[in-house]
Amino acid sequence: MHSSQATKIVSAVATSGTTVTGSFDTKGFSYATFIYSSAVAGTAWTGIKVEHSDNNSSWEAIPGIVVGTNYSVSSGTNSVAATQPKFMIGFPTLGRKRYLKFTGGAVSGSHVINCLLTNAADAPSSATEQGVTNAVFLA
Repeated sequence: MHSSQATKIVSAVATSGTTVTGSFDTKGFSYATFIYSSAVAGTAWTGIKVEHSDNNSSWEAIPGIVVGTNYSVSSGTNSVAATQPKFMIGFPTLGRKRYLKFTGGAVSGSHVINCLLTNAADAPSSATEQGVTNAVFLA
């Protein structure tokens, strides 16, 4: 098995000026990485948070992953190119609740949050289970 076969990719997209929020089912995966991207350079960091839930509806902050308490992000704006992701955070899902939710602040352009779920207990056996349209692995 290739290591990328044990990965699932889930995305949430927001349009201009809205907050991007995505919830992700981590069942069967032991590590999550959130990658937040914006189409606009100069995006200010606002409202970034990661929460977890047992039922995908009642959310609470994850101990050890609270922005401003356990880690901090730039208080200014991010001036990197629009093609470069703005924020990434990775952490183990073991000992956490089943569902994760990422929330990122509103920006003037479109933005997306990708959740990469890795270290699967059983490798996904289809592109659909990996969260993609097509999956091709070459030996």
